[in-house]
Amino acid sequence: MADQTPGSGSSAGSASSAHEQADEHATISSRARENARYVASKASGAGHDVARHYVQQPAGDLVSLLRDYAKEKPDVAALWCFAFGIIVGWKMKP
Repeated sequence: MADQTPGSGSSAGSASSAHEQADEHATISSRARENARYVASKASGAGHDVARHYVQQPAGDLVSLLRDYAKEKPDVAALWCFAFGIIVGWKMKP
């Protein structure tokens, strides 16, 4: 067996190997960050599309239906608003 001294070539080789491994890990982590950013941007865009389709449009349709109903039957709409106000006020009293 040969003795390895600190100044021998094998220790320099292991230092360069460790440096190469660190570079490889840095490359892998930068690729992972890029992939995570890409996935997050795509998920965000899909979330906005879903929110627009399933929340904004039905809410707008419901509000327009309630306005039309209130224009056609203002007395019934006023009674519903009054009853809703009583119920909410009752539940929120201290």
